[in-house]
Amino acid sequence: MDINEMRSLITVFGLLCFLAIVFWAYSKKRGKDFSEAANLPFNDPEEEAARAREDLLRRW
Repeated sequence: MDINEMRSLITVFGLLCFLAIVFWAYSKKRGKDFSEAANLPFNDPEEEAARAREDLLRRW
């Protein structure tokens, strides 16, 4: 196996990894997680804490 075959294999492997990441990122299952992450800068920490306390009290 010479260096050009090795380069070809690495290129194909890199392309496959890239395509796998793209399919993972655009899958339907990940959409909700990504939309929640996109809205994180707009969340109010105090409001989140109050909501978590209310949920905890409701469970008791």
